[in-house]
Amino acid sequence: DRGLTPTAFIVRDWSTRDGRYLSARALGDLKDVCELGGHGASHRALTSLSDGELADELSASRDYVEAIAGAPATTMALPGGHGGMRELAAAERARFRLVGNSRPLPHVRAGVSVNRICVNRTHDAGAPLRWAQAGALHWTALRSRFAATAAARRLMGGKLYGALTALAK
Repeated sequence: DRGLTPTAFIVRDWSTRDGRYLSARALGDLKDVCELGGHGASHRALTSLSDGELADELSASRDYVEAIAGAPATTMALPGGHGGMRELAAAERARFRLVGNSRPLPHVRAGVSVNRICVNRTHDAGAPLRWAQAGALHWTALRSRFAATAAARRLMGGKLYGALTALAK
């Protein structure tokens, strides 16, 4: 009703090797109700890969999604939400036009990198509708929270920040 089309970002290895994730056949059933995008072949951090490994990771992910969808895969999400200019350029060379990061905010800037609001096992089925109906106050509060956690991550470094957030869960 709101003109929003969800995207399911697929990790090839999870889909082909782990029964807890949707198989290619099950994902094929989704292609009429949502867009299918890549999320890496193995979900390795793209920033940790050599240029050759990065190109292979992205093309393998794209090829798997295209085989399921029967159409070009033009969107992907960065595994872990992490990637810089090198990873975005590699994604563009792999024919991805939009690359989702993990900023849980509506997108406002032009470019290949876009914010994505992730739906995961911590959300109930009504969450996407609530987000579509949310007003400016909700998004302003979320932007403030995100800015604060990003500042903490920069100050502490990713490793310490990750350890402390793991303890808090």
